[in-house]
Amino acid sequence: MLVPLLDHLAATGSDDALRLHRDLLHRLQRPAPADDTDLLAQITAECVQLRRQW
Repeated sequence: MLVPLLDHLAATGSDDALRLHRDLLHRLQRPAPADDTDLLAQITAECVQLRRQW
């Protein structure tokens, strides 16, 4: 279920989606890039990595 959520966040790239992802990363105590483009790249990379594990 996590991969579809990340896919959605990466696909939309909306302000709300990025804010949600930053909030999630903060709650998980993980770093989040300040730049939206960098955050989208991170989300996309995480999707690829998770798909490889499945």
